[in-house]
Amino acid sequence: MSNGAPSFNGTSSYLQIPSDDFSTYPISGSTTTAFSASFGVWFKISSARVILGQTDGGEPPSDPGGYVPALYVDTEGNLRASLFYHGGADQIITASAYNDNNWHLAVDTFANETETLYVDGLIANSQQVEEIGYKSSYTCFLGTGHTTSDWPAANGAWFYFDGALDEINVSNVARSSDWV
Repeated sequence: MSNGAPSFNGTSSYLQIPSDDFSTYPISGSTTTAFSASFGVWFKISSARVILGQTDGGEPPSDPGGYVPALYVDTEGNLRASLFYHGGADQIITASAYNDNNWHLAVDTFANETETLYVDGLIANSQQVEEIGYKSSYTCFLGTGHTTSDWPAANGAWFYFDGALDEINVSNVARSSDWV
């Protein structure tokens, strides 16, 4: 990884991702199978934290009305993915822990009702789900996400990343396994 990898201290540091990066995400009251996206990131962490989060526009430290911790390391060290809202806490959960303070590559893709999570170049798992719009616009964050209610094995509030991230890639197409 590069020496310039952003570090997050777990207290209140995060970056807002431009909303245009997920411009085809469905708006309030609609569902779609036409949404396509990929999010990839190298991460290094030793504790449970959110890598990518989405809200209805609410920003830390306020309580947003709608939110999805799209990619996070849970309290057991497993990686959880939900890119983005599927009507509940439908998540891909890895069988292995990734809180070992080593670099790992995570790529989460969505296209044609299929969400696939790749970790270190291999498919960790996939799920068949629809994308469901819950607001007219969204805010996405790198380094934090809200985890109250349906989102298990987290802290139940804003969950700031505490580690390093590198080579962040957001795409409006679902990347292939060959690309990953």
